[in-house]
Amino acid sequence: MAESLYIASLEPNSGKLVITLGVMEMLSRRVDRLGFFRPITPGSPDQDRHIQLISSRYSLGLEPEQIAGVTHDQARAWIAAGDERRLFREIVAKFKQAEEKCDFLLCEGPDISHLSDAFNYDISIRIARELGTPALYVSSGYRATVTELLENIRVADKTFRQFKCPLLAILVNRVDPKILDDAEGELRKQCDTGIAIDLLPEVEGLGNPTMEEIIEALNADWFSGPKKGLQREVRDFKVAAMGPANFLNYIEKDDLIITPGDRADIIFTTLGAIASKNYPSPVGLLLSGGSPPEPSIVQLLEGLDDLAIPIYRVSSDTYRTATNAAAVQGKLRPDNERKIAKALGMFEVHVDIPILEEKIRVTPSSTMSPLMFEYSLFQQARQERKHIVLPEGADDRILQAAELLRLRDVVDLTILGKENRLRSRAATLGLKLDGVNIIDPQTSPLRDEFAETFFQLRKHKGLTVDMALDTMSDVS
Repeated sequence: MAESLYIASLEPNSGKLVITLGVMEMLSRRVDRLGFFRPITPGSPDQDRHIQLISSRYSLGLEPEQIAGVTHDQARAWIAAGDERRLFREIVAKFKQAEEKCDFLLCEGPDISHLSDAFNYDISIRIARELGTPALYVSSGYRATVTELLENIRVADKTFRQFKCPLLAILVNRVDPKILDDAEGELRKQCDTGIAIDLLPEVEGLGNPTMEEIIEALNADWFSGPKKGLQREVRDFKVAAMGPANFLNYIEKDDLIITPGDRADIIFTTLGAIASKNYPSPVGLLLSGGSPPEPSIVQLLEGLDDLAIPIYRVSSDTYRTATNAAAVQGKLRPDNERKIAKALGMFEVHVDIPILEEKIRVTPSSTMSPLMFEYSLFQQARQERKHIVLPEGADDRILQAAELLRLRDVVDLTILGKENRLRSRAATLGLKLDGVNIIDPQTSPLRDEFAETFFQLRKHKGLTVDMALDTMSDVS
């Protein structure tokens, strides 16, 4: 029989999928035949974004229909008919079939916020009890005080004991970073449950929608600028109904600018803000009202090389466009490596993985998969932290790689290049390079010291001092 773990939450906005992703990443380096199971899904497997993310990232030995138990509609109908036992029988049967094909089966409970009133709040714990699998509980720390965090932990522990369901760990997700240290201190003093407990901070941008998600949700049409790489998170929306001078006072980094299509002044003011180092860089432009800019404006935009900002159009009026855009929720998607790296980096830094592995008691894998190899490299890098120097900082790929490494928090980084230019380019691309050192070899005080060392090492081969200085000035 396969080993298994059940991830449960009784609270909305817990960010359970982030925890599921982190646990799957942890298990993937130790388990040969890793499986995933969702007892209740919104619909078919291809409609479940949790299943889509996990099955696309990990090599599961299960068909899509084996990953899903029953749908919300099926479960609701059986409960309404007073046949709850049939619901549990169906889930257990599907779970056992999946279990036969795995060495370890991770089961993720239903999302409480998506269930109707027909379901009792404790349905997730009862499913775990019927499956006979130990549980990991995800508690929401969103907008909670230290006192509320501790109370939620006690309630979760008590609830699982009442249902006689073994609880191995509690992960409190989305904790305000400002209270994280105080909460951890109180946790050590007040909670002695014998359960592994970790606090994970709210991560900026993780729950924000990307430009791509907003475009898809609003069915927007491309107008100008890049069509790919639209995975930059939107922090806020700005409706530009004022003049350019006032508009500039309200632009903030990672804004999506919404303006009527005939406001050429706002379009060019936004482009100017992106080009200027004195103003933050918006994510994109959304033109409302269905009225395109004048043909001369279109011609001008078409002639701009390397237009850095995506511009899209919708037919709805400005108010409706802003309302619809604000309603779009950010999701973890298989194609968004930035968000995945951000989520995994947070999990790996704030969860005591050796303790969690000990609690779960996973049998180590006998083979090394690509993900296992990647995970072991990251773990080794954290334990033996190095400082890496990246040349060719003007290359966008270098800046993108640097951001991913920082999000996973595995190395200290220095990039070679002109700092103002590189940070401006990073801002235009929506990259966050906080904590990354940037050195210009041509102006750095280290240039002469390194050139002298290089000269002493190579002078026997005919190297001159001037040649050494030129070499140390080269960003490559």
